[in-house]
Amino acid sequence: MLVLSSILLGLHFSAWITSLAYSSVATSVVLVTTTPLWIGLAAPVLLDERISPLAWIGMLGAIAGGSLMAVSDLSQGQGNSAALGGLLSLLAAIAMAGYLIIGRGVRSRIRLISYLWFVYSGAAAFLFALAVGSRHPLTGYPLSTTGLMVFLGLVPQLVGHTAANYAVRQLPAAIVSIATLGEPVSATILAAIFLKEQPQHLQLVGGVIVLCGILIATLPTKQTAHVPRRRPKANSRRA
Repeated sequence: MLVLSSILLGLHFSAWITSLAYSSVATSVVLVTTTPLWIGLAAPVLLDERISPLAWIGMLGAIAGGSLMAVSDLSQGQGNSAALGGLLSLLAAIAMAGYLIIGRGVRSRIRLISYLWFVYSGAAAFLFALAVGSRHPLTGYPLSTTGLMVFLGLVPQLVGHTAANYAVRQLPAAIVSIATLGEPVSATILAAIFLKEQPQHLQLVGGVIVLCGILIATLPTKQTAHVPRRRPKANSRRA
């Protein structure tokens, strides 16, 4: 399961980063954050986790808002290129869903640091083999580009994904993934500043809906996270 988790994490990154070559930042990030939908469909079967009706409403609302952002991007006439980028983003989302579901299942038996060492190293090995097999150059990049790649490894990966792996032991996998639905909004803002990709009206409306969906979906967690479960009296007496 750890090996499979490593491969899924590597597949997530390779598919997602590649999608950015074919579609806008907003569309790529929106579609990759459909992860909660795939987890919501699989978690009741694989993890025996019940998703509350309010969480479903928030999750579907957030995905609907993200869909508006994607439609706005497709309406700008990017055609087959945007479609390929969208498919790669969806593949990345499904891979992330599998990664989080496995993490939820094994984190109760493995310490966080041990889990991170194995999965991150395995994902790095998978990506290295993929790069070599596809004959992508591993050296010769400008110093600024190399520095940015190191930054991506240290901050979004080491800090961001480590926080998600810590949270997935405390919370249902679907709820952890819902928190990532804020990425389309922040990514759209950063793309407008650094890449001059100005957001369209539908993208702005969709961003607001995404944030509202996140708020709705996380309300049950805040209210019930510290409510202890009571054992039946008969079981307590036997114990």
